[in-house]
Amino acid sequence: MQPTLRGEEIVMLMVMPTFILVCAWGLRLLLNFIQQRRATRYQYDIQSKLLEKFGTAPELLDYLKSDAGVRFLETSMSEPRPNPQTRILGSMQNGIVLTALGVGFMVLRPLMPAASEPFAVFGVLSVCVGTGFLASSWMASNIARRWGLITRPGSESDTLNA
Repeated sequence: MQPTLRGEEIVMLMVMPTFILVCAWGLRLLLNFIQQRRATRYQYDIQSKLLEKFGTAPELLDYLKSDAGVRFLETSMSEPRPNPQTRILGSMQNGIVLTALGVGFMVLRPLMPAASEPFAVFGVLSVCVGTGFLASSWMASNIARRWGLITRPGSESDTLNA
């Protein structure tokens, strides 16, 4: 005789991997933050040491007027511009995966009557979150185009930049 899983056991089988995935995602965010902070601190230290080398203001002004000084100012004063295409694509990917996961739960629901209710809950939640990601990426794409952050392929601004 084959053992059957109860609803609570199935919920635990779904909750534990979800909890582990959320913890891994949070750890990834924390590590990215630490890496960006280190890079910023490293750049700040290099710039501080370079500026300390100049003893007088005229020496510093002469350096800043040179090509190397101009590049130094450009890199130290410019902020990295976020890439909207990458963020929009990531949101689309998350939406597609979560929507497919939700549909999968809904398809499995009739096949496992003991877990029908948990599968329905996780299925509906996944579809809702996935659809939210897709709607978010669609809205971000439209807003980014209106603001001129991205252009449609083959548009006039694309051909002018080529």
